[in-house]
Amino acid sequence: MKYFFKVIYIIIVNILIFLSKNINAQGTTINILLDKPDNITEGYSEDTNISFTFISNIPNITETTKINKYDNYIEYVIQELNNSTYDMMILDEKVLFSDIAHIESSYVENNLKLRKSYQYYLDITDYINNDELYFHDPSILEKGYVNDHLYGLPFSSDFDLYYYNNNDNDDNDDNSTNIVLDNINWNDFAKMRTKANTNNIKNLLGLSLDDDEELLQFFAEYMVNSYNILPEKYENNFEMFYNKNSKEIFNNFKNFISNSSTLNSISVLNITQAEAYNSFINDETDLFKGKASQYSSIIRTNQINNDKTLLTFLPPGNTSVKSKKFLVINRNSKIDSEKLVEIALTLTSKDMQLFRAENFGDIPTYDFNQRESDEYINYYCNFQQELCTFLTTMKAIDIKDFFKGQYNSPYMEIQLLLPKNLRSFLNGNEEYERLSIIFDNIKNLIMDQWNYREIFRITIYIPMAIFIIIAIVVMILIYSNKNHPYLKPYSPLLSLLIIFGFVLRILSPLVLIRNNSVFNCHVFHIYDTIQTDLVVFPMFAITYRIYKIYSVSNSHSLNNKHLFYSIMITIGMMVCFSLFISLYFKSYVVSSGNIETYRHPICKYDDNFDYSIFERWINRFVFFGMVIMIFKSLNISKSYGQFSFVYVLIMNFLIEHTEDFLLSILPSNKSITYYIMIFLVSMFMYALCIYLLIGKKLYYVFKSSSKETGINQSFSVEFLNDKNFIQYKGENDKRSKVIIFNT
Repeated sequence: MKYFFKVIYIIIVNILIFLSKNINAQGTTINILLDKPDNITEGYSEDTNISFTFISNIPNITETTKINKYDNYIEYVIQELNNSTYDMMILDEKVLFSDIAHIESSYVENNLKLRKSYQYYLDITDYINNDELYFHDPSILEKGYVNDHLYGLPFSSDFDLYYYNNNDNDDNDDNSTNIVLDNINWNDFAKMRTKANTNNIKNLLGLSLDDDEELLQFFAEYMVNSYNILPEKYENNFEMFYNKNSKEIFNNFKNFISNSSTLNSISVLNITQAEAYNSFINDETDLFKGKASQYSSIIRTNQINNDKTLLTFLPPGNTSVKSKKFLVINRNSKIDSEKLVEIALTLTSKDMQLFRAENFGDIPTYDFNQRESDEYINYYCNFQQELCTFLTTMKAIDIKDFFKGQYNSPYMEIQLLLPKNLRSFLNGNEEYERLSIIFDNIKNLIMDQWNYREIFRITIYIPMAIFIIIAIVVMILIYSNKNHPYLKPYSPLLSLLIIFGFVLRILSPLVLIRNNSVFNCHVFHIYDTIQTDLVVFPMFAITYRIYKIYSVSNSHSLNNKHLFYSIMITIGMMVCFSLFISLYFKSYVVSSGNIETYRHPICKYDDNFDYSIFERWINRFVFFGMVIMIFKSLNISKSYGQFSFVYVLIMNFLIEHTEDFLLSILPSNKSITYYIMIFLVSMFMYALCIYLLIGKKLYYVFKSSSKETGINQSFSVEFLNDKNFIQYKGENDKRSKVIIFNT
């Protein structure tokens, strides 16, 4: 598909009535949006009864500007799908559903305002009987489905084809003789052409790589043919573009482009299809790499203009990208859906495809395995024998499948960003490392990048293990000294819960970096709820307990067991609330960053509302309540050192929100370094929180334990108001301390 000079064909209903006599649509105009034919075939439709209307106000697209504006085209299509101007559209497969992937793209979502593109199309599953679609190639038909729902009907297909002007007319009397390059690769083909170049032909291989899509398709054809990559091995072999062999692979391709012409690389990459074709018909070159859909027009032009023998053949290895177009119905159309579906079936029917093949050169989407049993398919193969042979012998490449993988970025993002970087590398403006990183990002999320996966494991897992061991040692020390007078006031059992919450915080990168599925998003959401509440609620309980002891005369119900059970019940309720949100509201996984920088998976809800905000507000209210209680009992709070609770919670909230923010805005340069640093700093800060919470208390425990004198000798004791606690002063400590007994 060419994304420049887009036009809109307005098909008047009289044509549709002629094609579908059973549709009573008189007085109705069906508007269909599709691509303008390329410069080679656009004049071949003069004899048709179709009216064309050119739209010149597509944003940022003018005839005086070099256009490779894939993004502008997408924006325009979506804009028109949002209203009812066009009832149907003929879209290339590379546009249709190209935003859909297991890990969606924030780049596409933010820049094109596009997500779930299929929601703009009418779901025609229930309108159509599968028996009506039997003649389509199953591999093409399946591309019109999303989640077992049919949105697009196969309209036409296309593939690359070489056209060769044979100046030696004595060798062949037939103007449609084939050349077979089945057993050679692109490099061998280039050597053959260079050796036979006696006429100083500039564009030896007849390439036209000015268009980004054409460049990307040619890259795939070269790689599949040169490295013998089978379709079922696309994903397994993708590592070759970013592992230790990538330098050789990319440099081989770069050298091939340089050797394909006597021009420099920049000039080669700026040759348009129109320029390549004009050179071909003007005898400046004897080879032109075009499309199969141009076959009839080129043959016809050759017969009119000269008597040379025109040979056609598939690219080396009989390998070619096979493109497809689909007809979709705008769900916002004001015309009755059943009528639109019936018209759509007519326009994509096998007789209509045969009509377009005969008159416009379109390549039908037939299942050629049915040739012997279907008269239409057999008829097509009889009048287009060469094309039919090519279709049955071609090793077809599906460009979207070539870049497809479990966690690969959506094809739309690849189409938007990869060609310009590939072009920059071929022009010598970028080193191969840059291209290798982009391919690594296409395939892998940031924590699985091939060049950094070992570094990531070492720099994250080792510090994490150290911090966890320290935290466990602290927990053991607290439990061993749980009856010590320095620790008793701080409810050791509840302190253990808090520290366990920070342990989960330190471990959270292991869960966070695996948010690569909706299920894992639900797991992390619940995990995040537990780790946050294990810190917040025990702190609140300790503060509330001390506050109540000083506020009321009866505090027997505030012992550790009662508080522990209350906390567990509260956390259980929060987990249930979190589980409800996860199951009731649909979520998806999207990558922060893009293939040029990094891809970090994050979870979002379908309606873009963060329902976890309810949990966060609950935690904030708990925090504010704790602060109020601390200030209401200011003197005793100072004695207990309860302000450390405030510092710890503030740090906890700041770390959480800062981490989320920084992970979404990593710089493109050395992003993996910053990514690792964010986790390391977060883990250190959580360890610091543990120290602020209990570190000084443990220090006092060891300090007092090192003295030979007991507590009765070390402290002056007096009972206060029968409240089950005593006030004491250490010999070298002027501040009052409180120890709570019988708890």
